[in-house]
Amino acid sequence: YEDKNRGIRLISINGAYQLVTKSENSDYIQKLLKKNKRHSLSQASIESLAIIAYKQPITRIDIDEIRGVKSESAIQKLVEKGLIKDIGRLEVPGRPILYGTTDEFLRHFALNDLGDLPSIELFEENDEVSDMVEE
Repeated sequence: YEDKNRGIRLISINGAYQLVTKSENSDYIQKLLKKNKRHSLSQASIESLAIIAYKQPITRIDIDEIRGVKSESAIQKLVEKGLIKDIGRLEVPGRPILYGTTDEFLRHFALNDLGDLPSIELFEENDEVSDMVEE
């Protein structure tokens, strides 16, 4: 499947294997299936998705607190795209929904599992460098 003439490739997601279309062939497949191209994610959706990926399981209220703004619309779009899902309820009054990422999230970002996400410390180091540059 590594051969450049092949139209598919083998990927591993959470210990399972799947045959998928190579990204360079996706336009042809979308035309055949008469599907619209995937719409890009908004900045709010990307921020919310990153928070969920690193902090899961997490509630919408916790996401709102981290972002500093409401995330309801962004979360709804991520659910519609299949990148996140309801993975349970928090055992507190009101029983808020807990969100987590899906296998589609892993497939979309070409990750084998959540362990392939870049270390959060890497981002903290970049923030420190940015702060030093600003000074």
